[in-house]
Parts: sequence; structure tokens; C-alpha cells
Amino acid sequence: MLAARSLIRILRRSGAVGGGAAARHLSTATPSPADAADEVERKFAPTPRTLVLLASLGTPRATTFVDRYFDTLDHLLTTRDMWLRRRDARVELKYPMAAQDDAAPAPLGGVDYYHETGDWALIARVADLARLRAPYPAPAVPPPDVERWLERSGVHLFGELRTHRRRYVLTLPVGGGGGPQQHRVHVDVDSVELTAVVPDGGTARDGRATAAAHGRPYAIGEVLAYLHEHRPAHYAALGASGLLAAKLG
Repeated sequence: MLAARSLIRILRRSGAVGGGAAARHLSTATPSPADAADEVERKFAPTPRTLVLLASLGTPRATTFVDRYFDTLDHLLTTRDMWLRRRDARVELKYPMAAQDDAAPAPLGGVDYYHETGDWALIARVADLARLRAPYPAPAVPPPDVERWLERSGVHLFGELRTHRRRYVLTLPVGGGGGPQQHRVHVDVDSVELTAVVPDGGTARDGRATAAAHGRPYAIGEVLAYLHEHRPAHYAALGASGLLAAKLG
């Protein structure tokens, strides 16, 4: 498990995402539908001084959630920086902002730019985006057996992680063409447990037995850390695609 690993997530957003909103980075956002958000995210590992500063902000909001991540066997989604997950009961898709998107600001090194959506109509089309063909038409709403539907569409579980999150909130003034505005900044401190491991080409097994071996801070994000340690072929595919160089420099 990725026990005792901490990741500070800073998120500035104006779009809303239902359930546990992901924020692992420095983020700017534009107004979005209620089931979507535009995020600019920055990951970094906490220092003792940073944690002391956060503690001075008051009591954080504590949440725990489980993410199950899915991809094709040949990694057609993740090599395109598309992250399909089931967060508790909700299915979500994170995918990169295109350079021509109005929401996309000027790029900064080490910063990720994403759209995030829980819109099932869009998520159900992920098979087409990955050049797949679903075995039968996507239902209008997520089916109760959504993971079985994904499996039959060629999209398979590749890992499960449980996140314990402490969220601190800042309100910052930001100047703009329409006059002064305020942005809420979420600073999330995460401790992540690996609850299911799916080795390259293998089947899922309980990840909790690997607990204390991985209790060090990391700054590349919990999913990339998991792939690096437990799915080296998958991680290598991300490297060959150029994704890791773009993310990590």
C-alpha cells in the first residue's frame, strides 16, 4: 500500500464536481456545468513547515474515498492522459484541456490542465475516443453493473486506491477585467493506501499486504507512483508515449 504517503493538492476552481472533488495541484478554473470542472493542478510533497502553516488555517475538512482506475489492456486511455475512475459510486473522467480550449491558460512546467466530468453521456463515449467498440449501446445512465459494462467494452480495472484527505480552504483576491474577484483555493493533504493491485497482465489482488514498504513522501501523484512500483510495463508505456516527460520534465 502507499501507506503514509502525503501529497499536497492545491486547487483553485469555479466549476463544481459532485462527490469528493479531486484537487491535487495548483489549479485555475472556469465556470462549468454542475457535473464538470476545469482544473489546473500542481502536485508537490509537503514539508514540515508547510504542514505547520496549513494547521494555522484552522480545522480541515476530512474525507475518505476509494478510486478504482480503468484502462484498456494496451493503455489507450492513460497514454492519452485520460483517467477513467470510479470514485465510490460515481464514475468520473479526467482528460487534458486542448491547447485551443478557451479554458486552457498558458502552460506552466509541472502543472496539469484537465477537464473533469461525471457526465455519463461523455464518459460512455470514451470507448470511441479510445478507438474501441462497445459490445452493446451505452445506457442513458450508468448501469448498476457499470464495471461489467466497462469490462465488456475492453476497459479493465488496473488499480484501486483509498485516499484519506484533509482539505484546507483559502480565499484569495484575484484581479480581472471585470474587477476584483475572489477564488477559493483548496489545499488537500492526502494519505493514500493501495487497496488493490493489478499487475501488468495479471488479475487483481489485495494491495494492503504491501503496506509499510512504501511509506515515503512523493510528488508525482499517487497513480503514477503506483504504476511505477507495481505496473512497470504500464509505466513504461506512459514514458514511451511522451506523457511522463510532459508531466515530470
